[in-house]
Amino acid sequence: MKFNRTKKFISIPIYLSPLILGGVLFETQRNGAFPPDADSASIPLFFYLLFIFPIACWILGKVPNGELGKLKSFLWDSGRPWLSGISLILTIYPLALFWIGFTYVSFTSGSYISGILCGMVFCALILSRSYAIQAHSEIN
Repeated sequence: MKFNRTKKFISIPIYLSPLILGGVLFETQRNGAFPPDADSASIPLFFYLLFIFPIACWILGKVPNGELGKLKSFLWDSGRPWLSGISLILTIYPLALFWIGFTYVSFTSGSYISGILCGMVFCALILSRSYAIQAHSEIN
């Protein structure tokens, strides 16, 4: 049975990521990962909504519509060096480190479902970035 990988499948965790982040922050703060009297939960949510989520949506917008085939290259496409470079920088620093950090905080505080959800968003972001750097005619 062939698995149908589409842009819609990849986009679901990305579009739901603000809600997932809100749930992760609530759960990890309830488990004691953050001080209860500090605003340490609202700062990452505000930062994500203002700066990181638009970058994730921009990268997702570069993914072609329809069925996505096998990836030709995972990190770099020599035919599209500018898009590859910009998306690599924007994906690794704000996006990947943000979600890897919350995955780590979730697992260390005992919020395993939150950690799995953060990992799912991280994988969707990496997949969308990998498909976005491919030329649309190269994806089979």
